[in-house]
Amino acid sequence: MPQAGAGATGAHGARTVSYVLTSFLGCAVVAALPTVSPGPDVAIVLRTALGSGRRAALCSALGTATGCFVWGPAGVAGLTAMLWASRGAYDALRIAGAAYLVWVRRRLEQVTGAVLFGLGAAVAVETAR
Repeated sequence: MPQAGAGATGAHGARTVSYVLTSFLGCAVVAALPTVSPGPDVAIVLRTALGSGRRAALCSALGTATGCFVWGPAGVAGLTAMLWASRGAYDALRIAGAAYLVWVRRRLEQVTGAVLFGLGAAVAVETAR
């Protein structure tokens, strides 16, 4: 006969796996955005295309993409594992992210001369000059 609390371990384990998978997929999506945006890798491919031709540029693009899609998930997995294991690291990242958003908002207010308010500073109102 099974014990009264035997099913709880399985359910907790399933929730943990689901949480880790959800966190990993969220980080992977965020990591994919800079991977597909133009950057130094695009400059390398363009330089190769202009200097060595289409075939060499294709090889350069495939090599760059392979590197991004190998190191990106590896970095996400490492960051996820670190944040999962260390509450302090998670809190530090949250606080640093919040501080960065406050800095961006203040900088935007300085540059535009607008006072931002609302959730996510979605609404801007001109300040009196």
